[in-house]
Amino acid sequence: MEALQSREFAVQPKTNKLLHERSWMNLRFEDFEVNFNEWEIRKRGIRIRLQRKPFQILRILLERPGELVTRSELAAQLWPGLHVEFERSLNTAINCLRQALGDSSRTCRFIETRPGLGYRFIGAIEPVGSESSRASSAAPVLSRRESQARPASAANPDYLKGVLLYNKMTAESLLRAATYFESARGIDPKFAPPYAGLADVQNMLGCWSLLPTKIAGMKAKSYAEHALQIDAGLPDAHAALATAARLLKDPVVDVEDRYRTALELDDASANTRVWYGDFLCARGRFTEAIDQLREAQQLDPISLVGNFELAWVLYVARDFRSSLTQSWNTLMLEPSFAPAQYTLGLANQQLDQLDEAVTEFENAWRCSSGHPAAIGSLGCALAKAGQTQDALRLIDDLDATAKERYVSPYWYALVYAGLEDFGSANAFIQKMMGAGDILAEWYPLDPRFDAMRAAKTEPAISATA
Repeated sequence: MEALQSREFAVQPKTNKLLHERSWMNLRFEDFEVNFNEWEIRKRGIRIRLQRKPFQILRILLERPGELVTRSELAAQLWPGLHVEFERSLNTAINCLRQALGDSSRTCRFIETRPGLGYRFIGAIEPVGSESSRASSAAPVLSRRESQARPASAANPDYLKGVLLYNKMTAESLLRAATYFESARGIDPKFAPPYAGLADVQNMLGCWSLLPTKIAGMKAKSYAEHALQIDAGLPDAHAALATAARLLKDPVVDVEDRYRTALELDDASANTRVWYGDFLCARGRFTEAIDQLREAQQLDPISLVGNFELAWVLYVARDFRSSLTQSWNTLMLEPSFAPAQYTLGLANQQLDQLDEAVTEFENAWRCSSGHPAAIGSLGCALAKAGQTQDALRLIDDLDATAKERYVSPYWYALVYAGLEDFGSANAFIQKMMGAGDILAEWYPLDPRFDAMRAAKTEPAISATA
């Protein structure tokens, strides 16, 4: 009977009259306003970042205020026909929604849990007409990345779109984010945050091996310095300049001091804590790094970048089971998020679950449109699984990819390390270090090179690295 109800719900969900005209109507409850057309929720006019699954749950609950919505109904709507552990995914999405609303399962104001059954929305809601909606959407909104003391700008809408795309962390979304940041600075050249956003994009392109490190670092440094010329107290600009200096190995800039300055200016910046945590991890300060990432997660629990970075730091710290769990938690927010599929593959490989590792690296390859990290990592995993010819073919795939985009020597070295051809792996590591590639920071820490280091064939770090 329950299955029948789920099918009926999926095809013809119950709809409250209040939402019958929601294409032109927002809803309000207490300090919150929900805009269904824009897929956004605001608190006192400030936009709250909420991923799609938690927003979908809120939408379904608001369609049936006061009514019980069963867990099976939510599963049929949110994960139709997918073979996933929806129980855990649903719990995660509900928790994210509650955190966004400042709600609690024990002292609930909005979402009441009926143990073992489902949920119902118990808050008082009211419609917001089209005139109010237009006024609200036209008003400039400050994000967490901006200091509340700073004046709003007409460039805010494009800037915020850039922030949203930046957090998706794909090559395409980063380039689209840059387009919006460019548009924002064109609208208001004296508005500093878009320049910091452009710096962050370049830093991410460099750190995620989508551009040569030095090129990305120089561009990021220029944008960050421009932002600081406009607003010397902008926290994101200080953090972006710190990351650019890290990419460039700039001897003039104290990278850690610059990150700390950014946190002194805004200790609630999840973005700064993510970058600072990555920096600490690369220096082997794992406990401090994890603390920063945990704090970032508290500040922004549904950030894909923050959740992925925590999985990466746990992997480098060799807590592989925790990295695996954190990767799954990230994928519950966005199942096609390639970086989390990547860290899931890394953790599986170190836990000797090679079939699972191969599967996740293949998923990361597809969802990242062929990122070299996925290709090289898949080659390493295949080599470890004894599939030598398949691993060697991926060297050809890296060569083909290198004709169209930047490919770090790190990914070639990984495949050869998996094949235990340490001479070839060493040659690519030397090439990477000579070029000042940021991935050289991770070579001494990546468990996949353990056998190479044990064989005493690791290269000496050159002065140019």
